[in-house]
Amino acid sequence: MDVTKDQSRVFPSIGCCIYCGSDGNGEPLTTEHVYPKGMGGGLVFLDASCKACQLVIDGVENACMKRTLLPYRTVSQLTKNRNGPKTVPLLLDFDLKGPTKVAVEDHPQIVILPGLRSLPGVLEGRPRQSVLNFEYKIFGASGIVDETKENLQRRKHVGVDLDGVAWLRMLAKIAHGYAVAVLGRDGFLPMLPDLILGRDLSLCTHLVGQYSEAWPIPEPPPIAMIDMRRAEVNGLAYVAVILRLLAELGPETPAYAVIAGTFIDKH
Repeated sequence: MDVTKDQSRVFPSIGCCIYCGSDGNGEPLTTEHVYPKGMGGGLVFLDASCKACQLVIDGVENACMKRTLLPYRTVSQLTKNRNGPKTVPLLLDFDLKGPTKVAVEDHPQIVILPGLRSLPGVLEGRPRQSVLNFEYKIFGASGIVDETKENLQRRKHVGVDLDGVAWLRMLAKIAHGYAVAVLGRDGFLPMLPDLILGRDLSLCTHLVGQYSEAWPIPEPPPIAMIDMRRAEVNGLAYVAVILRLLAELGPETPAYAVIAGTFIDKH
């Protein structure tokens, strides 16, 4: 599915918050951007989030939009401010001075995306994990990428300023919203809200993992790719939402499998 704002799609409200199921507790439900607007997304879910859940989700998305992706979004003119911020976080720190901000023009023209090494744990029968291991992929000018590889080969440390847990929670939010929009409120049993709302972070790699099958990027490359699969394990049929964010950066961008829930057996 094309998720860009130029090909926007609006999903009707299901009458309650898609995360907690409340009616808003006397306050109106707010519109939800299934794929973040700050990344150029155009999938809109009407009246889909209560105020309490929206506050939590805003914090998760801000960690990604205003930190992990801010240099990329600034260069790509995806920020709300038409002129863009003057400074951005230094994501790649060769001098290990710690998280700092630099002028936009001084930041390496790169974006760093967290990747995972295996399928979601629920599909492989693995127990939940409290420690997360990411593979960070760096995209940008060849000189910067080559310099990073040289530093690693010399066993030097390179500081990476990212919030990997927030990234996985944002992936979960996209997958959950997409599953509810496509399958409906009663089309599956959701598994992601506790991860999205931060109530159970042990679900990070239990429900989110690497998508290991080949997934070619079409031409022209979309800003992102999203699809849905059925995964059957031990008699259960899982709803697997497949995501590739920032697909325009090329075939090395991480593809993620996110388990949104289980299908409901209506027989």
